[in-house]
Amino acid sequence: MEQNIFINQLNIYELQNTLFSIFGFLNLLTLCLRILIFNTKSNPQHEPYKQNTYLIIYLTLNIKS
Repeated sequence: MEQNIFINQLNIYELQNTLFSIFGFLNLLTLCLRILIFNTKSNPQHEPYKQNTYLIIYLTLNIKS
């Protein structure tokens, strides 16, 4: 009986970690997209900012996959 409770708690912790990582990834992705949209709307001449944001998105996708 105690082993079943322990296994259930482990499953809940794994589920929480998975959800937190998914929501954290989505949060970071929306942050990058907001930066990208803001920089291109405010001043189209800021190409380095756009490239840095693409780099952040690329690195984030590589870390998660």
